[in-house]
Amino acid sequence: MALKVPKGATGAFRIGTEDAHGCRFAIHAYGNGRGGWFVATHRFFGPDQDSGLQLLPDGEWPTLLHLIELCDFWNLPEDGSHLDDPTVAVDDGIGLSVSGRDAARYHRVHRFNWWEPGLQAVLTFGHRVSGFFERHPL
Repeated sequence: MALKVPKGATGAFRIGTEDAHGCRFAIHAYGNGRGGWFVATHRFFGPDQDSGLQLLPDGEWPTLLHLIELCDFWNLPEDGSHLDDPTVAVDDGIGLSVSGRDAARYHRVHRFNWWEPGLQAVLTFGHRVSGFFERHPL
């Protein structure tokens, strides 16, 4: 499925995970300048969660762009075969996909179990902004 940049946005990103048990998280973030909006879903062993259309809090679109730049997203290899350890048998795990589009380019990366630390920061951004994952109050 192609990632589209809607009217009023200059860029779009989809950040998603899926595990072997069918638990899925996805957030589509769109922005222009310093503002943006998102739609997120979470499917797991509990009630389904859907954010509906939400505005990104102030400064979050530039934060996402900064995280994308820090992990060198646009230059990462599409697959994670360079990270795989051929001596390790994997029966279970989590897949991470990040897609991005702006006026001049489209890129997608997919990782299974192992991914670059910068991509973890992008996923953490998605979890935090979605509001689905609460931190322990202490």
